[in-house]
Amino acid sequence: MHKDKNSKNTSNLENFLNTNSNWEVISPVSQKFLPSHEQLIREYKFSSDKDTYEFAYAILVLSEEHNHHPTLIAEWHKVTLVWSTHSQKTVTELDIKLAKLSDDIYQKIEKGKLNDS
Repeated sequence: MHKDKNSKNTSNLENFLNTNSNWEVISPVSQKFLPSHEQLIREYKFSSDKDTYEFAYAILVLSEEHNHHPTLIAEWHKVTLVWSTHSQKTVTELDIKLAKLSDDIYQKIEKGKLNDS
């Protein structure tokens, strides 16, 4: 059976959250400018603006490669990243995959090895 990368899998999401405590799910809210569906969110902190924007650019490249674009807010030494599939109005397998890849990028930047791969 072929599994759609945009399908919701609650048990995979729960497993991901249990093993990746820096991520959380924003529950749906019914206000005009806030999300009306679940979203996966994480805040990343950096020691320099260079690392902050290197991470933001790497996420841009990742999102282009997968044709799936997050909400990304870059601030002074901090990036807030939100993955969600708007067409499905939920967090999907693809969002979980990209969250894991985002963490990998973060680890490489923290170790100064992003461009070594």
